[in-house]
Amino acid sequence: MSLIEPLSNWNTMIQGMQGTAEEFYERLTLTIEHMKLPNVELSTVDWPEAGWTSAKRKYLRVQRGRYVFDICAAPFGPNHLFYSWWFGIKMPGMFASTLLFLILLGASWAGLLFCGVKLYFALPIAPAILLLLSIILVRTDNDLALYICSIFLIGPVLKFLLLPFTYYRCDTEAMFQKGVHTAVLETVDYLTGQNNLPQLPDDQRKPIMRDFFRRR
Repeated sequence: MSLIEPLSNWNTMIQGMQGTAEEFYERLTLTIEHMKLPNVELSTVDWPEAGWTSAKRKYLRVQRGRYVFDICAAPFGPNHLFYSWWFGIKMPGMFASTLLFLILLGASWAGLLFCGVKLYFALPIAPAILLLLSIILVRTDNDLALYICSIFLIGPVLKFLLLPFTYYRCDTEAMFQKGVHTAVLETVDYLTGQNNLPQLPDDQRKPIMRDFFRRR
């Protein structure tokens, strides 16, 4: 399972707001779909409120490549609702990624030997096949690329060569964050209007940025 390293977050609480989290998620989903943000996937995830044995709370997840928004709406006391999101980058563990690579490497060797390939050919061919597959996955920003870029020693090299920092990547990631945050604000504004409540003031609309450039 991938861990999420937070890059920024936002939250607000609105007094007198009526409604449910499901209504917020449905409205937000429609807003995001209407915006037609490129390469965006929507799903729901359950995060524990405390430890892994505690109750879980449902979040709406908006994902684009390695970057994810986990968006929450929930009651907070009587007649209060709070809204929040966490924006972060998926970071698979190095141990799991390396173990997966070794399993695939062993399976590739076994498959080649089963097909009659001589051992002295199979030994270099299997890593070459996996390397080519890794390059394709990293370039297409497939989810498996997250694990490939975390493999011990090999991952950072592939990430450096195939996923370097560029202005374009930085701009598109920033636009993704801005687009989803705008959709959240539009949804909150719509629901406050439905409840005849004032819209959020400017000081409650800005996200808290962490270190967006630390993990590229």
